[in-house]
Amino acid sequence: MFQMPKLEALVLIDNHLNGQIPCSFLNLQRLRVSYLPYNNFSGQLPEVCSNFSQKSPPDGSSKYHVGSALLNLTALSLEGNFLNGTIPSWIYELPYLEDLQLDNNLFTGEIREFKSTSLRCLFLKENKLRGIIPKSIFHQAELQDLDLSSNNLTGTVEFEKLSKFKKLARD
Repeated sequence: MFQMPKLEALVLIDNHLNGQIPCSFLNLQRLRVSYLPYNNFSGQLPEVCSNFSQKSPPDGSSKYHVGSALLNLTALSLEGNFLNGTIPSWIYELPYLEDLQLDNNLFTGEIREFKSTSLRCLFLKENKLRGIIPKSIFHQAELQDLDLSSNNLTGTVEFEKLSKFKKLARD
């Protein structure tokens, strides 16, 4: 019997795909790379609740259990869509995340602390994010590209912390 191989890369750049990102996206256990930029995706990204053992939590919320799904994700690109709401907590929990591009959307809320310490590219520009820059961003030794512009971020930036980024691109 033929079995479909497990999907490791999903690349659907610059199409006319629309609607919400389905919850089934969160069940792609071998997915390492997901590039879905410049489409017409809208709405909120599904939220993950890893402490539930059922397919949907007993409280009736819209959180879904995915267990270890997406834990291998190293790159997520959803820029240039119409996604809104807060950035879901599962994105901040990805341990191997290297490339996160959520720019040019309608995300709101604060940027939370990242579990990954291997971020190389972080683009969150042109959203509606607010609050301070999380400390975890300054612990990204491999960071090469960082763009948080055109948001409503506040606080003080200690520029000496930026000087430790040895690989930050200079244009």
